[in-house]
Amino acid sequence: MHHWAVYPSQFEVDEFILAEYVGYRERAGLFAWQETAAGFLRWPDERRYELAERALASTELTHGTAQDCDEIALYDPEFEQWHFVPYTG
Repeated sequence: MHHWAVYPSQFEVDEFILAEYVGYRERAGLFAWQETAAGFLRWPDERRYELAERALASTELTHGTAQDCDEIALYDPEFEQWHFVPYTG
């Protein structure tokens, strides 16, 4: 994955990263994530911003090291809930 320090933030995802993402989504039971993502892009900006605010507000931050991370959190915007999947990397 490549990230560019511009505003708004941008990043590029290669085929390997996309395959990993698909695998995590499927392990979380989010099989229709592509349709959800396509629909999300059609939502008004205000709705997306409000959803992002609620998603961030629902998180709990903890302190630790990278080795402490053993799950990946995936957010389902349709049902506004987080899914946690064991990290396989």
